[in-house]
Amino acid sequence: MCPTRIYRRCLNAKVDIQMNPFAFSNIHLSLEGNSVVGLGSCTARFSGTSTGIMYFDGEGDFYEKQFKLHCSIGEDNSLRIDFVELNKSEESENYVGWKDTLPQSPDYEMPKLVYLGTCPETPESEELPFPGVIAFERIGT
Repeated sequence: MCPTRIYRRCLNAKVDIQMNPFAFSNIHLSLEGNSVVGLGSCTARFSGTSTGIMYFDGEGDFYEKQFKLHCSIGEDNSLRIDFVELNKSEESENYVGWKDTLPQSPDYEMPKLVYLGTCPETPESEELPFPGVIAFERIGT
């Protein structure tokens, strides 16, 4: 049985992925009616815009937080992004390493945020899960 979680809130969101000639693509996430944006990078090998819903518990889940991303494309051509908060380990100043990202794994980390949306058109060879990182910041006042 896969671990699951129920989130208290959701907002319409938009994710833009811009492929560049290097190994990483830019990822930009904006939330409707909110002054928080997410900027980061991922290893997607496609460009496009996804519209969907961001699931979370409270607005404090975003502010000045950093996340590692597990992005996957579903059989129904949907884009799912799991946001696992990056925490400093208590023993050192290094970030905790990556753990298995499959929900069936005993080492699976429960995401703090989840995005579900449409998937930009991708080549069939690019439908494998891909990792990324993102930081959220408040813009404006």
